[in-house]
Amino acid sequence: MSFGQWEPRYSVGIATMDAQHRRLLSIVTSLHEALMAGAAGDIVGRVLDELLLYTQTHFRAEEELMRQGCYAGLADHQAKHAALVRQVKDLRGRQGSGAAVLGIQTLGLLQDWPTGHILGEDKAYGAVLGEAA
Repeated sequence: MSFGQWEPRYSVGIATMDAQHRRLLSIVTSLHEALMAGAAGDIVGRVLDELLLYTQTHFRAEEELMRQGCYAGLADHQAKHAALVRQVKDLRGRQGSGAAVLGIQTLGLLQDWPTGHILGEDKAYGAVLGEAA
């Protein structure tokens, strides 16, 4: 993955969700850059806080869209969102404690998500709800 690089294949066909996904990729890029530059813990912590806040905001909006569209996969999607939020909270907690493994774990998460989630689960709801939005 090229960090921060929006690609047309990430589009779920719903403009508001695509804009939010672009923003998430931007935050993930900032976190990746901070980690690669060996930024101070307070900088990484602020970016993790931003990622956590925006992720929760985005997930609420996405789930509301699914709820309004009576999307059959809503419960499963919510569970995946909750797991992702837990991962980010765990990373934030580790970062706050100065855990040395944060960089490796965080980079792993950044490589797998958000693009993996967008290309998998989000594309599924986009295919169903995209035309209605």
